[in-house]
Amino acid sequence: MGAYINFDLVDTAELCGINIKRSTLTNDEVEARCPYCCDHRYRMYLNRLTNMFYCHNCGTGGNAVTLYSSFNPKGVCLKNYESYNALLNEPSVRRHDVPVEPEKSKIQIREISERSEIYTGLLKLLRLEKEHFTNLLNRGLDSERIARNMYRSFPTDNAERQWICDSLAARYDLHGMPGFYRTDGIWHIAAFKSGILIPIRDKQNLIQGLQIRFDNPPVKRVTTPEGITIEKTGTRFMWLSSAKQKKFEGTSVPSYIHITGNRDSDTVYLTEGGLKSDVASYLSGDKLFLGLTGVQNTGFLKEVISSLSPKKIVEAVDMDVRSNPQVQKAQVKIQAICAPLCETYKRLFWPIDQKGIDDYSATCSTTILIVRFALLNKMWQ
Repeated sequence: MGAYINFDLVDTAELCGINIKRSTLTNDEVEARCPYCCDHRYRMYLNRLTNMFYCHNCGTGGNAVTLYSSFNPKGVCLKNYESYNALLNEPSVRRHDVPVEPEKSKIQIREISERSEIYTGLLKLLRLEKEHFTNLLNRGLDSERIARNMYRSFPTDNAERQWICDSLAARYDLHGMPGFYRTDGIWHIAAFKSGILIPIRDKQNLIQGLQIRFDNPPVKRVTTPEGITIEKTGTRFMWLSSAKQKKFEGTSVPSYIHITGNRDSDTVYLTEGGLKSDVASYLSGDKLFLGLTGVQNTGFLKEVISSLSPKKIVEAVDMDVRSNPQVQKAQVKIQAICAPLCETYKRLFWPIDQKGIDDYSATCSTTILIVRFALLNKMWQ
């Protein structure tokens, strides 16, 4: 069995010249002055049990490697692997060998309450860039709803992502968290292109996972039946997942269903996408919407519908259902799952040039949209 090295955090702090409160040296948490924010009140805590530090003034966190990267005696900025190798040659820093568990076929995802707490902590460390804020406004959301839904911009800068990870790892155990993985004892967040992070929530409004809406979807090459290679726009939305880093304790994420709006309603509107359902729910006066994260991702559909116990279900999938055989096939499956779970099952249609329910909703004023939904309900009575 292999092992990675955990360097003693307090030894490393002293080597780096960090001002430590000597009276706390025998405690499980040693108090120090934070070199990141230059706070003089000893609000950085060096935890001997987790071997992680966290500053309660500026929110910076990490381990011995990240601390040495910034405040080593040579006064140079090191990359984490350079810091790790340098500490291997520091005789004054004690080492704690941590056994590496044999690779498991699948790492167990964290419970929803823990997942939601950690994802909320992540979102609080991020900001929403102006271009993304404007994009959300143009979809029909207002600033209050944008803030409430906690949309954020995914950080593309490597140093910023690492700072965020260090801060989270100092406060939470990131094992089993989709989107995070660990190498040489250091946690990282999976790298993706720029885009908007969208919280995917459950019936209790807890965050099940995060999706990214890419600003510029990746281009993929496909070969036609005639043998011609063409370029097509790739996936616009993707889960924040570390499934590709499973050998580094990464975790995959299931295709959860997003729930938004009035969760006590007896009518459920079923559409595609977390952001799409957020927009449609808001513009329709907080109607209860479910957002499938992909029209064919129905694995949780029966469970979610059963938990809500609706009397009526309105299917409102994208209007490419009229021309896309794959969507048509998925539509039949959706109805087969949902129709037995309610008293009335209907399909909602709108002009084909407005692909999604959010596009259709955006063409109406909120008042007109609410009236149209009310008329639809009246037809059922």
